[in-house]
Amino acid sequence: MTESVILALAGGVMGVLVAKLGVLGLMRIQPGNIPRMDDDVALDGTVLAFSAGVSMLVGLLFGLAPALGLTSRNVRAGLRAVGRDRLGGNGRLRNVLIGGEVALSFVLVTGAILLTRSFSELRSVDPGFDSAGVVAISLSFPEGDMPELESVTVALDRVTERVAAHPGVEGVGAATVVPFSGNGGDTYVYAEERPPEQIRNIQNTAFIKFVDEDYFSLLGVPLLRGRAFAHTDAPGTEPLVVINEALERRLFPNEEAIGKRMVAAINIDSMTAVAAIGVAKDAQQFNLRTAAQPEFFLSTRQYPRRGVRLLVRGKEGISPPLDELRAAIWEVDPGQPLTRTSDVEQLVGGSLAPGRFQALLLGLFSLLAVGLAGVGVYGILAEGVNERGREIGVRMAMGARPSSVVNEVVQRGLKIAAAGIVVGGIAAFGTTRVLSNLLFGVGPRDPYAFLLTPLFLLAVVVLASWIPAHQAARVDPSTALRSDR
Repeated sequence: MTESVILALAGGVMGVLVAKLGVLGLMRIQPGNIPRMDDDVALDGTVLAFSAGVSMLVGLLFGLAPALGLTSRNVRAGLRAVGRDRLGGNGRLRNVLIGGEVALSFVLVTGAILLTRSFSELRSVDPGFDSAGVVAISLSFPEGDMPELESVTVALDRVTERVAAHPGVEGVGAATVVPFSGNGGDTYVYAEERPPEQIRNIQNTAFIKFVDEDYFSLLGVPLLRGRAFAHTDAPGTEPLVVINEALERRLFPNEEAIGKRMVAAINIDSMTAVAAIGVAKDAQQFNLRTAAQPEFFLSTRQYPRRGVRLLVRGKEGISPPLDELRAAIWEVDPGQPLTRTSDVEQLVGGSLAPGRFQALLLGLFSLLAVGLAGVGVYGILAEGVNERGREIGVRMAMGARPSSVVNEVVQRGLKIAAAGIVVGGIAAFGTTRVLSNLLFGVGPRDPYAFLLTPLFLLAVVVLASWIPAHQAARVDPSTALRSDR
């Protein structure tokens, strides 16, 4: 019992040290949107007390059975059992435990493969726009400084022209909402010729965004039909709108949307009729997992906004230096605070961070489980080779080939793992359904995952078995026959 508890406590101390490094690594790779991650994830007294308690419990439980077994034997029975019982009752128990580790490894590895494949599928999704080298800078035109909305348009034009003149800038646009920023919202909209019975219904909403005439070309959002906004689309002219494919399918199914009129709640307390002049390709606004939602665009010239985001694309896909952009803006508008800036490409990449974190975390746990299973298989086989050293020496002296000894040891390792793989496969088939909400483009019972996992585990088991098998094949018959084992 003393030996078992000491071993368990030593393992607990090492585990705490590894956990300390693990927490530091976890803080570096976490996506930044996990609640209370910075405050509550630490090795405090509660964690250390729990670790010590678990270590003691493991030492007591797994030391109790062999301790009782030793005290219940008489001397004669104990002598007869020397060199034999490790491969008998207790050996079978260890085989069961190692098989359980293999089964658990199967479940974890399958989940890790599923999440990794899901993340790969998510990365291949086209967001519908080109974010390379695009930065967004928040601009604000308070009513106290510019009481007339026309002055806002003039000020925005001056800022746009000055930034566009920067040598590292390829293009400039403006919008009230930046894709993947988490901002923006829906408003009510319907086809003028088909007003719904209940206008203010969530089924009649679409995402609204105010953009300038360069927005679509700057982000590389293709216009499938019609045109984008122009400088001539000024206040006092007919209100115009550009819609995306999703909104066209909803409002004008099997019809041409260009020239059709829509009614939208541009202001909270009034509905405005607008004419569709273009249909843009669907683009994602919040994440890559869901289909693009219905969306429509209004002109910042026809509807000036006091708060907009200036979108700036650097040449050759390289983000322009923000300090120089700020200086250029302050040259024409010294009052701009310019406190909010963001890299659009990083915003898109940030939406992938949770999936990457989940796949990495489960992958680390699965590798740990596989490592434990591999060490367990190695330990059992190495002990068996050590116990059967004299027998192996006799067989070698009688002409047994080293390859037959290797095959026998490896086959024993595979037998230990086979039951665990079968049980683990059944368990994984039932438990991977809990990952359904985390998967994208991959089913919870993906055949590739259930094919790769057993192959990977078998490779680990073969490697763990080969080391003691190689040692067994190198046994010197004369040395083995002179030994007392």
